[in-house]
Amino acid sequence: QQPRVCTCHYIREKSLVNVVRSILKVTMEYVNFDTEAFAKGMMEKSQKDKLAEIARNKRSLAQKRTRIEELDKLFERIYEDNVVGKLSDERFAKMSAKYEGEQKSLLEEVNALEISITDNENQLGGVDKFIELTKQHLEFREVTPALINAFIDKIIVHEPEKKRGANRNQFVEVIFNFVGPVEID
Repeated sequence: QQPRVCTCHYIREKSLVNVVRSILKVTMEYVNFDTEAFAKGMMEKSQKDKLAEIARNKRSLAQKRTRIEELDKLFERIYEDNVVGKLSDERFAKMSAKYEGEQKSLLEEVNALEISITDNENQLGGVDKFIELTKQHLEFREVTPALINAFIDKIIVHEPEKKRGANRNQFVEVIFNFVGPVEID
């Protein structure tokens, strides 16, 4: 199977603002109309997904930390071997550079995993925050940068189904802060 290549596509600002306004309005109305069902559905989906991801990341984090400790011990050994003459200076330089490179890479991965774990743990309590935010902004008049920053983590504009013409269909995906994507039946 051929990998998908991202193509160059766009959406007019006015169209995007209208889509975002519509999605915000529908989502807020849904949350306000049936808060209990929204909270239950989001908690079930969110918790299951987030808890699984947190568990995977914690296992990976433990493995990477163990390897970092192993690399520290290996570095100590090759240093001692170099000092007593068992290992040449050239070989020591090559091995230490290799170990240090691996360790640096692992430390970056550990930092990324820690951030991901923290974000996911924070999002577990995010449904209540999202509901409260929705109630505060239910009667919004216009889509402002402040409103977008409060509600939206990211907006993904997909490639249009029909390339040219007036009936150009394009899927816009909104990922909300605190709860991620919201599916309304």
